[in-house]
Amino acid sequence: MFNRACLALALLAGVFVTVLSPGPAHAATDSWAEWAPVSGTSNDYSTTMTQRSAGFPAAQMASDSRANVALPSGASTFLDASTPPGAKYGSSRGSAYINLRPKADTPTGASTTTYAFENPTPDTGWAFVLGDIDSDQVQVQATDENGEEVPAAAISSWFQGSFNYAGGTDQPTWNPATSTLTGNPTATDTNGASGWYEPDIRLTSLTFVFTRRAGFPVYQTW
Repeated sequence: MFNRACLALALLAGVFVTVLSPGPAHAATDSWAEWAPVSGTSNDYSTTMTQRSAGFPAAQMASDSRANVALPSGASTFLDASTPPGAKYGSSRGSAYINLRPKADTPTGASTTTYAFENPTPDTGWAFVLGDIDSDQVQVQATDENGEEVPAAAISSWFQGSFNYAGGTDQPTWNPATSTLTGNPTATDTNGASGWYEPDIRLTSLTFVFTRRAGFPVYQTW
C-alpha cells in the first residue's frame, strides 16, 4: 500500500479528520481535510489546511522541513475501514495528506511544523493521524484556546493507539511523559506504522517536532 522508495518525492503525511458534528463513538464520515498547494523552498514551507466540516477553522501551516514536501493524492496510500481512524471517520481514500521530513537528516536536525488555527477548534469530533513512524519520532505540542501550552498529560489523553495501515506488524510506541511517538527500537525502515489522536479541548495551534533516528525518513499527517 505504501512504499518509502516510491515516496522519495513526497513527505509523510499528517491527516486531519473532522466529523460534521459530535456524534456517537463509531460515527463515520468522509470529511477529511483539504490542502492548498504547498509554497516555499527547503526549510521554509507553508500551506493552508481547510476542513470540509462546516464551522471548523482553517489552519495556516508553516514548516522548516527540508525538501521535498508533497501532497500525495490519497489514491494509493490511505486509511481504510480496517484501521481504527478509518473505521470511525470513514476511509481517507482520495483525500490528500502531507509528507514532511526533518530539517536536516541528523539526530539533532528536527523539523518543526505548526498548524495555527484561525479560531479555536471544536473540543470534540475530530482527529489527526501520524503515519510512517519507524526510523524516526514525532513529538506533539499544542496550545489551548487561551494560547497556553497544553501539558503532556492532557496531550497523552488524546492518544487513541497505534496501528499499521499497511497490514504489517510494526507499530510505534507512545511516551506520555514526553508526548512523543517513536518508531521501532531498531529504527528499521518499515511500512505503515502509525498512531492517532482525538483532542478533547479547544486548540489554537498544533505542532509536530519530527526527528530522524536513521536513514532518510519522512512522515505523514492526516
